[in-house]
Amino acid sequence: MYQKILMVLIQPKNTQVSTAQFRFWAKKMFTLSTTPTYHVVCHSGKPVATKECLYDVLVYCHRKSSHGGRDKTSAEVRQHYSWVPKELIARFVKHCPLCHGRRSTQRQHQQPPQQTSQLLLPPQQYPTTSAPLSALVMTLVRILYLLEPIQHTHSIYPSLPLPLLPLLLQPPTHLSIQTHPGSKDKLDSRP
Repeated sequence: MYQKILMVLIQPKNTQVSTAQFRFWAKKMFTLSTTPTYHVVCHSGKPVATKECLYDVLVYCHRKSSHGGRDKTSAEVRQHYSWVPKELIARFVKHCPLCHGRRSTQRQHQQPPQQTSQLLLPPQQYPTTSAPLSALVMTLVRILYLLEPIQHTHSIYPSLPLPLLPLLLQPPTHLSIQTHPGSKDKLDSRP
């Protein structure tokens, strides 16, 4: 859909792009910001976050808000980007391993002391996954955007450089996501 909106904004007189209703909506809701090398779709003066860059945007903003939860992460995202669903931010924060560990620790401290006559059981062990958090979030993104498959590329945002995202947000070197034409995404684990 981003590409269709971009085409409508670049060629506003082209009637072959989608329907008249879509073109009207795209022209009304979005603006085109251009540089000598890039065309960027903006809404309310902020770039629209595409599916391919959502994970990195969420990681950056969640870290910048010091793992502050859904509302602080959402506020940080809204400072830099538009059209990021709050539900997606909530799911991302819910699956953050650092926040999850912190919530588990807080719950243990808030529980009243148990009576000695009760059988003391070891704390519940949460299953760990070998997949990186990015794979979990990409699954969430697929759930929210079922209409189009997500393409993993090395340039996660081909139409806009992301000055907000430091290079430290790259996935670990021992785990990489590979996409093969005609097959599903595969995690490649290298020792």
